Amino acid sequence: SRITTEALSEVTDIYDAILDEKEQLWLGTDNGIWIFTPGTPQKVQHIGREEGLEDEIITRLSPGNSGNILLGMYDYGAGMFNQIRQEGKMIKKFSGNDGSIVNLLHGFMSDIWVASEKSVWFSNAASESHKIKLPAELKSRITALYFDSSGNLWLAAGNRIFIANTQIQYLQPPTTGIQAILSTEEYLWIGSEEGLFRTDREGLNSKQFLAND
Repeated sequence: SRITTEALSEVTDIYDAILDEKEQLWLGTDNGIWIFTPGTPQKVQHIGREEGLEDEIITRLSPGNSGNILLGMYDYGAGMFNQIRQEGKMIKKFSGNDGSIVNLLHGFMSDIWVASEKSVWFSNAASESHKIKLPAELKSRITALYFDSSGNLWLAAGNRIFIANTQIQYLQPPTTGIQAILSTEEYLWIGSEEGLFRTDREGLNSKQFLAND
């Protein structure tokens, strides 16, 4: 079906579109954000500079946490719109050297990942935005960024795909007072105040070899 409304006559280009948790349609356009709520009557809401947007040209939209929407802006970088407060705020202002926004992703908890053509940035509720050091092999323009359910960050650049794990995982071996660890191809060896232990990489099968008297 086609959505028709006179309000969108003010829009020349639509760059991105997403559905939120309430099944509202968000449009990133050259005239801010437009939110279409279906029903009788249908509702159309406009979000622009008066609501705190730094830039009227919104090129990327992505769901954030708590119903917030992450925004990619043509000139100013990355932002977020808080649906409860009905206001926008900046996450990171980019320079011209960073290139255009490629994608914005909500990770674990309050984690936010932002990729431009030449850089990747990370921020959360406990820290300011900071640039991630990229591998030397990443020399081409970044074209895609994806975050999977296992906590892996996938990044495409040129003819290569890069992957990084963004979640700290832990094992809990059957010992206390760990003093040293050694990793081999199959096992993790643990020296503790109770003796020498060996466990598999999943931490499911552990065995004690030496015991302290």
